[in-house]
Amino acid sequence: MASRKYTYPACRRDEQVVETLFETPVADPYRHLEDPDAEETATFVAEQNKVTSAYLEQCAGRERLVEKMTAAYDYPKAGVPFRKGPAYYRHRNSGLQNQYVMYKADALDTPANDWSVFLDVNTLSDDGTAALRASAFSHDGSLFAYGISRGGSDWQTVAFKDAATGAELDDSLEWVKFSGYTFTHDNAGVFYSRYDAPASLTSAAVASSADNAAGTETDKLEFQKVYYHAMGTPQADDKLVYHDATVADQFYGVNLSDDGLTVILSISSGCDPVNKVYIAPLADVLAAPSAADIAWNKLVDNFEAGYDFVANDGPVFYFKTNLDAPRYRVVSLDTSVAIPEPATTPRDAFTELVPQSTTGDVLQFAMAVGADKLVVSWMRDVKEILEIFELASGTRIADVPLPGVGTVASVSGARQYETFTFKFVSFLYPGSSFEYSLSSGEARLIDSTEVPGFDLDAYTATQEFYYSKDGTRIPMFVIAPKDLVRDGSAPALLYGYGGFNISLTPYFSVFRLIFVSEFKGVLAIANIRGGGEYGEEWHKAGSLGNKRNCFDDFAAAATHLFDAGYTSAPRLAINGGSNGGLLVAACFNQFPHLFGAAVADVGVLDMLRFHKFSVGSAWCSDYGNAEATEREFRVLHAYSPLHNVRAPASGYVPALLLTTGDHDDRVVPLHSLKFIAQVQHTLGHLDAPLMIRVEVKAGHGAGKPTSKIIEEAADKYAFMALALDVEL
Repeated sequence: MASRKYTYPACRRDEQVVETLFETPVADPYRHLEDPDAEETATFVAEQNKVTSAYLEQCAGRERLVEKMTAAYDYPKAGVPFRKGPAYYRHRNSGLQNQYVMYKADALDTPANDWSVFLDVNTLSDDGTAALRASAFSHDGSLFAYGISRGGSDWQTVAFKDAATGAELDDSLEWVKFSGYTFTHDNAGVFYSRYDAPASLTSAAVASSADNAAGTETDKLEFQKVYYHAMGTPQADDKLVYHDATVADQFYGVNLSDDGLTVILSISSGCDPVNKVYIAPLADVLAAPSAADIAWNKLVDNFEAGYDFVANDGPVFYFKTNLDAPRYRVVSLDTSVAIPEPATTPRDAFTELVPQSTTGDVLQFAMAVGADKLVVSWMRDVKEILEIFELASGTRIADVPLPGVGTVASVSGARQYETFTFKFVSFLYPGSSFEYSLSSGEARLIDSTEVPGFDLDAYTATQEFYYSKDGTRIPMFVIAPKDLVRDGSAPALLYGYGGFNISLTPYFSVFRLIFVSEFKGVLAIANIRGGGEYGEEWHKAGSLGNKRNCFDDFAAAATHLFDAGYTSAPRLAINGGSNGGLLVAACFNQFPHLFGAAVADVGVLDMLRFHKFSVGSAWCSDYGNAEATEREFRVLHAYSPLHNVRAPASGYVPALLLTTGDHDDRVVPLHSLKFIAQVQHTLGHLDAPLMIRVEVKAGHGAGKPTSKIIEEAADKYAFMALALDVEL
C-alpha cells in the first residue's frame, strides 16, 4: 500500500458490533462515537480538529478571506418592519453584531436612529451564542414571549416582556422545543408545547434548558405535550391541554381563532405536510379538570392532507390545504355543521375559494389581512409573485407589484390593519421593504439595503434548465461574473438540498458573492426533486423509494455545468447542509469523478439509525425507517453514506470536508463523526484530504453568531481553494 499523504487520528474499530436487519449483517464499528460524553469521543474530536486546522493553515489566503468577509458583511441589515398593537417593531443588525437587535417605534416612518431598543440578545452572552428563536406578541401587542437558545441548541427557555414598558416579567418556561406561543386575547395566559427534560441530562443533574449541556445529548425526542401557562404563575402549575401517550413522535401547534373564542389544535406526525385538526371552545379548554375532559371537535382526524389555519369568520374557518391539490389551494369549512366521520376526510364539507393553479404555480402561503382580504404568495418556476383576493369569495382582486424576479422573504399583516408589510430579495438584490395599502392597491417603498464594496452590476443571475437521468426537467440558478469566459476553466460551487418540501428560492448572500468574486467563479443552485419547488408531487419524487432521483438530479446538474462551459470536474465543489449534507455525502460516494471537492454540513449520514436520536424519527416521512420494512431497509442501505464508503477503482476521490457542531441536537454530531472515521479508514491512503470541522457551542445553524458564521465560511472556502487549486 502506498504511504499516506495525510496522517489521521487513530480511531478504535469494534468489529464485534454487527446487527442483522432482514437477514443482512450490518457492521457498525464506530458506534462508540455515538456517545457524546465519552472521553474517547472528545479525544477523537479534538484530534480531528487539530488535523483540519493544520491543513487549512496551508491556504495562504485564508486570513485575507476572513478580512474580506468581515468587511463585506459589515453593512446595516434589517428585517421587515411589522406592527403589533400600537407599535412597530423591526430586527436590525448594525453590521457585525453577533445577533440582530429588536427595535421599537410608535410610527413606521420613524427615522432609523429614533427607534428604541426593545430586545438585545447580544447582552445575554459574551460570545454571541445566545440567540432569539421563536417569539410572539399577544393579540393586542401588550405582551411579548420570546425563546432564547444557547450554544446553537434547539432547546429554548421562554421569557416574557411587558411590551409597553419593556419590563421583563417573572414568568419563565423551560424545555421548550419546536413550539410557537399563542396568547389568549385577554392576556391571561399562553399556549405552548414542550418535552420532559431529557433523561440523560436529568441524570447528570442538568436542571435547565439554558444550561450549556442542553443540546449535547442524543436522547430521542418523544411525547411532546401542549400546555397552558397562566401568566404570573410558576411553570409547575401549567395546565396540560393535550398529550397522546400512545404516539411518541407527534408534534402539536396551537392557534386561536380570529375572535379569540376557539382553540385550534394541529397534530402532525413526521415532516410531511399533513396534519389533523381539532377545535374546542377556549372556555371549555380552560374549565376542563384535565386534558382527558376536553371534548375536541375533530374536524379532520387523519393524515391524508395538510391544513394550515388562515382565518375565521364566526363558525366559517379558512384553510390552506393540499387536499386533492398537491400545489395547494384555499378552502373554507363551516364548523357549525357536524362532521360524522372525521377519520375519513370530509371532502364534501369544504368549499373551494382559491383553486389550485392550473399553470403549475405553487401556493406558498395565504394570510388574512384587513377586514376581508387575503394576500397569497405563488411560486412560479421558483420565483415568487403576490396577489390579493377577497377572503369570503376567493375572488382575485389585484397583483402586488414586485421589483423583479426573486423571493418574498417575509410578509407581516393582520385583519385589524388595512396595510401589510413585506420584504423582497434576490441573488443580486440585497432587499427592500414595502408597505402595501389594501385601499389604494399601491406598494410604498420603506427602505432598501445597500451593500458597499460590491458592484452588483458586474454579475449576472440567470435561471437555466437541464435534464436529469430519467428525462425530468430541473431548474437551476447560476450566478457568475458578466465577463466570465465559458471555457470550462472557472471554479464553481454547486449547492443543493432536495428534501422535506423545502424550496431553494433566490436570496442575497455576501458570502456567495465572495466565492464568485474572489474565486472568479460560478455559483449554481440546483432545484432538485425532493424540495417543494413544484409542490407535493415534486417533493414525493425525491423522497422514500424515490430518493435516488435527488442524487441523479445533482449529478446531472454538475454535468450541465460542464456541458455549458462553466467549469470542469476538477474545478467543481459541491456543498449542502442537513439533508443537503446527505446529498453531498451520497454523491461523494456515488459520483467521485464529477467533483474536485465536497463539503457536507451537519449531514444525516447514518441512514439506518438516524431515527433513534433526537428528532430523527420525524424524518421517516422523507426517508423511511430501516427497521420498519425490508423494502425501506434495502432502499436506505443502498445509499446510506456511512454504509457505502468504498475505494473507487480509479483511486480518485474528491477532497472532503464535513462540518458539525457539538450542540447540534437536530442532526446530532455522531453522523459526521462515524462517517469521517469510516472514510479515513477506507480512503485515507488516497491523495485527497478527508477532514472534519467540529465547532464548539454551535448547533444546526439557526442563531449562529456572526463571528462564527464568518470563521466557518472562511474555513470552507479555504478548503475549497486548496482542493480546486485556486490562489486567493
